[in-house]
Amino acid sequence: MLSLMRIAVLSLVLFATACTNIRVRPIDRTAHQITHLCIRENPKVIVPNFLNIVKDQFAQHQITTEVFSADKPPGTCVYTLDYTANMTWDMSTYMYHAELQLRKGDELISAGNYDLRNGGGLSLAKWASTESKMKPVIDQMLNGVTPPKAKKAARSV
Repeated sequence: MLSLMRIAVLSLVLFATACTNIRVRPIDRTAHQITHLCIRENPKVIVPNFLNIVKDQFAQHQITTEVFSADKPPGTCVYTLDYTANMTWDMSTYMYHAELQLRKGDELISAGNYDLRNGGGLSLAKWASTESKMKPVIDQMLNGVTPPKAKKAARSV
């Protein structure tokens, strides 16, 4: 009986250490109405399709994006996004960490982190899609942001 109790406690500890941690600094909606965002391409990120997933998630919030690879964003860019993402392997590859930093000029106005603690441990959630991992991060970063055009359209209906 005692050994069953130890196994149960050990199992709980293993699963608890494999929790997902999402930390977000949401944008101040009253100060920033974002309709377009420039994303600095990070060639070090090898997570498959990560950049397209991020672009698609911003598009879900009616925010258009453009990607640039220079050190300095194009002059037309008011808002910029920097990102990093890491992956690891356990039977197959999966993303275990990602960071997004949204800036207006040099000012950090929003940030989001996805972290699968201890690489996911025994949790099957570690093999979830990158999109399902990043959607809640970006949704929380943009919590309720509605671009001005969408607001006008909503009022006229």
